Amino acid sequence: ASLMKMLASELETNTTIRVNSVDPGPVRTRLRMVAYPALDRSSWVEPDAILAPYLYLLGPDSRGVTGQCLQAQD
Repeated sequence: ASLMKMLASELETNTTIRVNSVDPGPVRTRLRMVAYPALDRSSWVEPDAILAPYLYLLGPDSRGVTGQCLQAQD
């Protein structure tokens, strides 16, 4: 998050480039299942359940939003 905020700050005044990130939390993906086989998967959400912050950042409502880390899960 610190690197993202620093980059957002550096680019904020000279460009229209926005720098944001999304913390997806535990998501049921093949990579996560391989990386953490012993963890309880019952609380992991499906990837399509966390689309909202990504769609928000891609859409017009996020115009001017930069330097933010959005949480995909509550």
